[in-house]
Amino acid sequence: MSYCELADVQRLNLNRTYNDNSKPTSTQVESMITDAATVIDALLSVWLVTTPVDSTNSPYSYAILKVVNALGAAADAENSAYFGFDKNTSSHGDWLKEQFDEMMERILNWLSGKTGVKKLALIDVRRTQITTVLTTSTPQVRPGGTKADQEIFTSLALQDFVEAYKISTLNEEIFKAGETYETDDLD
Repeated sequence: MSYCELADVQRLNLNRTYNDNSKPTSTQVESMITDAATVIDALLSVWLVTTPVDSTNSPYSYAILKVVNALGAAADAENSAYFGFDKNTSSHGDWLKEQFDEMMERILNWLSGKTGVKKLALIDVRRTQITTVLTTSTPQVRPGGTKADQEIFTSLALQDFVEAYKISTLNEEIFKAGETYETDDLD
């Protein structure tokens, strides 16, 4: 699911009209929108945020993600129009990409609880509960692995997941308390 539409990308690239004959075409831009949304959801999923974020339950975060999604897709669309020229990007496309990267970094800073940096809070998103993930996950095991290999792999994967969840939970508690700590404070 994408957070923005073709019209949102069009508003960021005012000198472009996307249709079946444009470069890129409207279909290609729609694909770029989906690609940017996938990158956003991948970042959020790592931090146990339920994706896709929906506009009904998380209107504030959805509005932010709509802008981020549009920036990412608009950058790709603008720069793809210059592919094959001496310079394969436009200054406007580069600026859009910088804005997308900056907003993604600020979201990551908030999710990770990083201190002393600019953050962009998605205060109304939902987090996946660890019990849900543990009961629905199936460990991936390499083909031909022994039972001992499978047990070691499952144990290590579970340890990594629990550690990520501890960090996520600590950050959520810190956010509610209005305090900030480095992730090194877990040890």
